[in-house]
Amino acid sequence: KGIAPLALVAVLLPAMHYFFWVLGTNAMDAGTDPLTRLANRRGLSRYVGGLSHSARTLSVIIIDIDGFKAINDTHGHQVGDLVLVRVAGRIMEACNRLAGIRNLVAARTGGEEFAVILDDDLRTARSLAERIRIGVAADTSPSVTVSVGISVTSPDVKANVDRLLEDADAAMYLAKRQGGNRVVVAPSNDHRPLARHARRERHDAISPQS
Repeated sequence: KGIAPLALVAVLLPAMHYFFWVLGTNAMDAGTDPLTRLANRRGLSRYVGGLSHSARTLSVIIIDIDGFKAINDTHGHQVGDLVLVRVAGRIMEACNRLAGIRNLVAARTGGEEFAVILDDDLRTARSLAERIRIGVAADTSPSVTVSVGISVTSPDVKANVDRLLEDADAAMYLAKRQGGNRVVVAPSNDHRPLARHARRERHDAISPQS
């Protein structure tokens, strides 16, 4: 009598794992991150591909969790996953509460990094970024902060989304260099050397164990 339930569990458990793996795979194929339910890179690319290339104001926000590796090392990957879900929730909560935003997409772009692209100006993007930062910092167990970078294209300049993502990423790393838990806006002038420096610094900061 005791063997039958154990045999049932032995059969069902692998089947359930496979079922959830299929769900995750389908979500990835559909452009959704299975953990946070935000868009993934594929979903973000689809959104960017659907943008009109006419003159517009477009803003990009890059959000990166401060000290995420230490969170995983100290509390374990399960807690790390919960932190990712919690930050994603704060991002969507801030997006939903800020009135007047036009087209918007929020994505988990990899690891502990997130991106928000919105069809709006710097004032709106900065307000949204601060809401996200404050919302994340308000949570505890464990306490978490984020570094945020913003880049914006002028209304009279055609939006180059790849350039905006690169500039916002560079600004985010400046926020980290300044101590984290802050928002930095990329200057509007050409600063590709700054972006390249930020990428080198990011590479140097990644340990072999990460």
